[in-house]
Amino acid sequence: MTRLYFFLLLNLSIAANEVRELDLQRSIVLAQNSIAKGYYFASIPFLKEGLVITKAPNEKLDNLIDKVLENVGITQISFLPIDVLSKSNSLFAKIIHAKKLMDNNRYSAASSLLNQIQDDHFAQALALQVKGTIEMTLSNFKEARTSFKKCQESSESMRDSFKKTDTRHEHFDYINSVCEVSIARSFYKEGKLKKALDVYSQVDMRSYLYPSVLLETAWTLYRLGDYQTSIGRTLSFRAPFLNDYFFPEAEQLASMSFFKICHWNEVQNTLIYFDKNHYKNTRALIEYLNRNSLREQDVLKLVIDKSRALKSFTITDRVFNRIRNTPSFIYNSNLLHLGVKELKMIRSQRGKDNLAGLYYNNTKRELKLKTVSLGYKIKSKLYKVANNFIKASQVLSLLKIESHGFKRDKIANRQPYQVTNSERLPIVRTVSSVNWDFRGEFWSDEIGSYVWSKESKCPK
Repeated sequence: MTRLYFFLLLNLSIAANEVRELDLQRSIVLAQNSIAKGYYFASIPFLKEGLVITKAPNEKLDNLIDKVLENVGITQISFLPIDVLSKSNSLFAKIIHAKKLMDNNRYSAASSLLNQIQDDHFAQALALQVKGTIEMTLSNFKEARTSFKKCQESSESMRDSFKKTDTRHEHFDYINSVCEVSIARSFYKEGKLKKALDVYSQVDMRSYLYPSVLLETAWTLYRLGDYQTSIGRTLSFRAPFLNDYFFPEAEQLASMSFFKICHWNEVQNTLIYFDKNHYKNTRALIEYLNRNSLREQDVLKLVIDKSRALKSFTITDRVFNRIRNTPSFIYNSNLLHLGVKELKMIRSQRGKDNLAGLYYNNTKRELKLKTVSLGYKIKSKLYKVANNFIKASQVLSLLKIESHGFKRDKIANRQPYQVTNSERLPIVRTVSSVNWDFRGEFWSDEIGSYVWSKESKCPK
């Protein structure tokens, strides 16, 4: 009886493996047929099914995954669990797997996966960016910069292989900008502030990240004790040229710099400017977010359709304009458009292709996943803006109270202010810096070169 039981069990196991193999082959064939017809989004559920079914890496399945994700982006499989991703040798799957390991602080395992991606692969630049981030997190700054420099070289090579009208050209241009700025950030984090300034100064004004670089440069100058130049950088955000880039932190930093050089009236004027231009609108945005539970699809529609639902929130319009112009949003919205075109192609085949209904439902499901993912990122950005506003508002209010105290001490002929070591640093100004009395005018080609021309009023 026992022998018969084990015999039956063995046969069942063999049968189960055969069924599993047949199911895997069926998924691969369905995905291949879908891709052959140009239905990339429709093939993704078949590929996911294959990843779940297989017990070990399957070369044919992995090659299909890489081919599809190159055209539709990695979002589509980014929600798969680690135990499923670990069964694939797809290089895109390895990047997603590595990111998930990073989130769990398993940096060594993540780096090991990223090292397996070949130099000439589409995903190499992104892998080098992620690897550089891991090294910087571990304070291995030299290794981080090596990865970021290789990332620049890889992304430039891949970018130039696509036409400027191709979504992938924009994708690699953005990765290139991120890696360039990351080199400066590694110097900043390491405490090599002047070296960071040198790298920041090389970033092209046309770069997508230039506004962020402008603010990061201002912080670097502040830490060096060059408060006048830091003020020049932060006040540049008031220029029409940067109207869509709302950084509450810029006004906070400007006020902190004015405070350091004892320009008490300017500290208060900055708070007045902040309240006048941002306070009401941003408070309204916070109240709106607290009152309404916006679905991710609805948030994305607000951005794409420029809906009037938030018309009264000027600050929101500026944030939305900024989101629309980011490479990440452009890249993902272009992919959504490709998915919509795919839906139309499939719809035109109804009655001609027996699997048209299945393809249509697959594509629709994957587009919904991409829409929710993109909407979630936008929603997070809105909350981040609101939180940054609250933080900046609190700092500005405290600085206003402090500046009142120093003005009072001056009237009472007391000198409580002590010069800090950072204010004694010898600051070497760059050739491009321009001393200038600000009267409200900006020149776009001089953004990032302005310096507050007034000297410190602090007692020596």
